[in-house]
Amino acid sequence: MKVSFKIFFCLIPLVLSINNIYGQAPSISYATPVNVYTVGTAITALVPTNTGGSVSTTTLSTTSVSGPSGMGLSPAGNLYVTQYTNGTITYYNSSVTYIGTFGTGFTNPDGIVFDAAGNAYIVDAGAGSVFKITSGGIK
Repeated sequence: MKVSFKIFFCLIPLVLSINNIYGQAPSISYATPVNVYTVGTAITALVPTNTGGSVSTTTLSTTSVSGPSGMGLSPAGNLYVTQYTNGTITYYNSSVTYIGTFGTGFTNPDGIVFDAAGNAYIVDAGAGSVFKITSGGIK
């Protein structure tokens, strides 16, 4: 279920609001749900309300994504997508244009995050390890 949810989440259009290029930033909120749930009853889905500016969407090319399992944004605004099934990480610029492959030698990369210095931390579920790739590219 975990991988299926991640794949679904990664394939939905990516919402980008970079540098407030649309004038007014979106202000998305949800009504506070009642946190009492009875067994056997349906849970009402959350419905977002946008009272701010517009939201732009972009869809990644399916030719460059295979088995996505996680994603992260670098301090430079580039999008990185971990691909569990083929052991690669692809990255895109802030306009979501495919740039290439990031890092090598992963078994099943499952997630990626960046610190403020631009160092990447990659969870490789297949290797049972967390790798650090410095902004200089050293693993």
